[in-house]
Amino acid sequence: MFLRGIDFGTVLGASGVQGFSGEGYWFHHLPFGPDFSGATFVAKTTTLEARRGNMPLKKNFMPRELFPRCIVADFRKGIALNAVSLSGPGARDLFLDGRLLTHDKPFFLSFMSLANTPTECSIELLKFVEMFQMFKSSFLSPVGLQINYSCPNVAGHVTPKVEELIRQVETDLETASVLGIPLVPKFNALLPTAAAVHISRNPNCDALCVSNTIPWDDLPGILDRRELFGTDE
Repeated sequence: MFLRGIDFGTVLGASGVQGFSGEGYWFHHLPFGPDFSGATFVAKTTTLEARRGNMPLKKNFMPRELFPRCIVADFRKGIALNAVSLSGPGARDLFLDGRLLTHDKPFFLSFMSLANTPTECSIELLKFVEMFQMFKSSFLSPVGLQINYSCPNVAGHVTPKVEELIRQVETDLETASVLGIPLVPKFNALLPTAAAVHISRNPNCDALCVSNTIPWDDLPGILDRRELFGTDE
């Protein structure tokens, strides 16, 4: 996939599957662990400020728990449940850590605002963009930005209606366009096709990332949560 003349490869990893900086998790380094060679790294979604969320982290941004309790995976059923809620060190500490800056191949950062109103979301994104600008020249390789609208388990965060979402995305794309890098809005599986088409035609939109998840409270008549996970909570 070429965006603005940058070769991002044929396969992009899911945001966070290799952690904040691409080092992966402990089970990735087992003899028969997953192999990410050939896949483009996409950093775990960061927020503007540090966020505790539901997954306690060490100083190196790795989970404190060997098997985080906020993640459920059933390999027999082929299902997973994620309630991490964007645990992370915040954007500034992530940049200052330096590991992201040393990647020698094109990759993507991912950012999500936690604000509850369009105006507050725009302010948070603007602050992130200004911070990104300060570090941009220090990156060794080209980088793109995924703007995440899909995390469904952030307490207090309200998912806007489709029309409001489209306006928010277009405003955010305009704000982030000053970075001069590929911009990729990221959505969950329930984004209406018409909305995806509309957003994709925005001159500041380089690609779309679909899909991340299905929010827990959506599609209850189709997804039997008690049958799948043994609980409605």
